[in-house]
Amino acid sequence: MGAASAAAACGPEPMSHVGSSHAAGAEVRSVDAGKSAPKLEFLPADYGSRFVSVAQVGTSLHGVGAFEASILAGDDATAAALRSGVAPGSGAVVVESLRDKRSGKPGGALVMRREGDDWTFFALDESGGLALDPARSPSVAADCAGCHREAPAGGLFPAR
Repeated sequence: MGAASAAAACGPEPMSHVGSSHAAGAEVRSVDAGKSAPKLEFLPADYGSRFVSVAQVGTSLHGVGAFEASILAGDDATAAALRSGVAPGSGAVVVESLRDKRSGKPGGALVMRREGDDWTFFALDESGGLALDPARSPSVAADCAGCHREAPAGGLFPAR
């Protein structure tokens, strides 16, 4: 079970680039079915050691309780926003790095990137590759966006 399974637990069908969440009341868009998954140029391969640690979570809200998680921010400003419960600015990158609670093995990662008021969602496998094909299931975009639209800090839940 990895990030793809964690995303599946939140909705009917997971995919690696889930789609985009817009500010409250806006429409949700997903990747065009004819396009391949976007590359994550904004996410360095060694993000686990380069990003700022924000919180350790004993039980992730993703993946029906199977994962513990590390919440990481792409920079100090994003980390400060997460810690204070305010929305981070455009360009913010937030990673929830998952670890299987039973085996201790890496479980992939869930990634959000903010562009303006929109969030784009990704799921990575245990090796850091995109976990699933975005063209297969645009319905997950609505699931992620629906949940994160309710979050109090501009699409994010408080780091705890």
